[in-house]
Amino acid sequence: MAKSLTLNGTAFATLADAKQYLHAKMWSYQVSAPIPPADAPLWCEVLQKHEWYDEYIEHGIAYISVAWSEQNPDLRNMVVVNNQGERKPFSYLKYLGKGPLSKITKVKAALRKEVEQQIADHKATRLRAAERFHVRSPERR
Repeated sequence: MAKSLTLNGTAFATLADAKQYLHAKMWSYQVSAPIPPADAPLWCEVLQKHEWYDEYIEHGIAYISVAWSEQNPDLRNMVVVNNQGERKPFSYLKYLGKGPLSKITKVKAALRKEVEQQIADHKATRLRAAERFHVRSPERR
């Protein structure tokens, strides 16, 4: 028996029907422009199924838009733009059919968030070191 799904009050007989509906919606939007406000609750509900949902909404959501997929240039992904201007793409197809997040998924997301800051700090340190190495002082020119 096919799995039914309800998104934002709209019932779909099958997961395939929901994916087809979202695909058509996504392709109706202009790339890089915010989606219509009336559609935001629908995409927020889909986003809730993402394993890094908490990370996506941590700094608030300024808007959601569409972008070309980095993995497949013939596809589009949704992009969450947070209140700090960070753009975080997500594939709705990948997460739509998933149920509640498992404990291991939540742990992985928490670890990723913790390590992400350490990686950013390390990259910043390396960048500062590289800039010092390549910048000449005025008296040496």
